Amino acid sequence: MKDLQSHYHILSVLTLLVVLISCSSSKPEKNIIKSTQPSSHTIYKSGDRVVFSFKSNVKHDSAMLLIDGVEPMKVEKQKTWSYLLPKSQMIGDNRYTIVVYRDGHRYERDGVFKVHPKSKPHYTKLELQREFNHSRKSYTQGLEFYDGKLYESSGEYGKSFLQMMEFPSMKVVKRVDLEAAYFAEGVTILNDKLYMLTWKENVVLVYDAKTLEKIDQMSYPTEGWGLTNDGVNLYMTDGTSSIFVVDPSTFKTIRQFEVLTDKGAVGNINELEWIDGKIWANVYGYESVLIIDPTTGEVETIADANHLLSPKERDATTDVFNGIAKDHKTGKIYVTGKNWSKLFEIEVGDDK
Repeated sequence: MKDLQSHYHILSVLTLLVVLISCSSSKPEKNIIKSTQPSSHTIYKSGDRVVFSFKSNVKHDSAMLLIDGVEPMKVEKQKTWSYLLPKSQMIGDNRYTIVVYRDGHRYERDGVFKVHPKSKPHYTKLELQREFNHSRKSYTQGLEFYDGKLYESSGEYGKSFLQMMEFPSMKVVKRVDLEAAYFAEGVTILNDKLYMLTWKENVVLVYDAKTLEKIDQMSYPTEGWGLTNDGVNLYMTDGTSSIFVVDPSTFKTIRQFEVLTDKGAVGNINELEWIDGKIWANVYGYESVLIIDPTTGEVETIADANHLLSPKERDATTDVFNGIAKDHKTGKIYVTGKNWSKLFEIEVGDDK
């Protein structure tokens, strides 16, 4: 009986060894891709030719290149690819993946390359058409026209509010004061819903645009600064150089892109407005407007606004330039600032 048990024990051990050897032989070796190029420090311009490559100490069966998850070239046995960046290439950080196949196994290694705009922005100025009174007590964060009314959010802890006004009289139709814990930020209106960001509270408050009754709230992981929409999705800033494309039903990020000129990233992107397929943006602390291509993130135009508010209209309470709104019924565009005494109707002027 002991001999029989010993025999079964030996068979079990042998079986286990066979399984282990089999699993070991089928397990792929460690990543055979040692390194890839280009590096994240290399900067290209739109239209440049980029050489992608990888190093490996062993032969491979085939390899392919993926740029932002898309395969621009057929699978080849080479180790380099020469790729011409299209004019539509997203500027900022672009991710690529090199995939190598060997003996039925797949190996991957990711990399990042930077793309900056090839052309300098078009420099111009905002030309004043008309001016209107604006409350010095409005610490303007968001500005939006909707159904003939002008909506404005005003920030600061313990002082934040949202208001609906008649235009051009600026008479307040309805005002909602926020809880002291909230610092109101940018607003936009989509499908009769008004979305208002909060600065550090990670909450977007949702209101019925016609009544200003609160109907919902959702969360997001960053700071909240500026907000606009393209008729389908929301576009949000967090004070960095990034713009986030957001699903209005969930407030989850669909994609994000960086705002850049030919000299690099532009930080402190703040209030936003969607105008004729472009994003107009304030940069916190500067009296100018950026006009941005939302498909690439490139700053196409920088329009100076320093001349709008005269020295005699400035006092100790005057804060930074902020607030852009287009009245889609008239096609006219308006700008103002935090605690500014004036709201300005403007047009983009000629070259400087």
